Amino acid sequence: MNSVALVRNGRVPGTLEKLVDSATGDLLRHATAVARAGEAIYRAGDPSEDVLMLREGWATQVVQLDSGRRQILRVVLPGDFCSYRMVFSPTLDFSIRATTRARYSRFERAGVKLLLVTRPAAFEAFGSAILDEDRRLTDLVVNLGRRTAKERVAYVILSILERLNVEGLPAAGPIPFPIRQTDLADMAGITTVHTSRLLADYRRSGVFALSRGELHLLDRRALERIGRL
Repeated sequence: MNSVALVRNGRVPGTLEKLVDSATGDLLRHATAVARAGEAIYRAGDPSEDVLMLREGWATQVVQLDSGRRQILRVVLPGDFCSYRMVFSPTLDFSIRATTRARYSRFERAGVKLLLVTRPAAFEAFGSAILDEDRRLTDLVVNLGRRTAKERVAYVILSILERLNVEGLPAAGPIPFPIRQTDLADMAGITTVHTSRLLADYRRSGVFALSRGELHLLDRRALERIGRL
């Protein structure tokens, strides 16, 4: 599983990111780009010859419906490929949108494929990341189809926390969590108004609180009982 090790002054690169970086300049051609908060890093249906890896900031995989409604499939964290499908396909059926200011790398698809073929450690790390993404998509279907709204919100929070390996931060301190109420609603498949009410209920009951891009986790056991990852 790809996780982000958060420390006081940033993060520790994950295994796959280290392996990709070690091949840059040898097997991989590399370029860097920046997206503003809310800007599209990739638009659904657009052909791309590159595989994108997020380096700084947060992003989301988003399906936009004709009605204007949307479903967020996954949060993209630093060290993630924006989509692992990009290694094999020039187009995706969802967009990648920056949640915060985001810096990302562009690698030629052919070079990434060569890396996976020639370096077993990279192949194993990539395979592990794909399996983790597939498991999370299965969980998303169950979450949207069978859980209550309250359980859905708890699940979304827990699923992101599971990927944030928090080290060197105060145990009771806030965790960087730049997810807005509208994003949370679109992850849980409920309205923004309903999400706001649930967040207020979670805060009053002493489970967690979201404020200004930070998560104050007050009772993780209670959250886990509700969210049941």
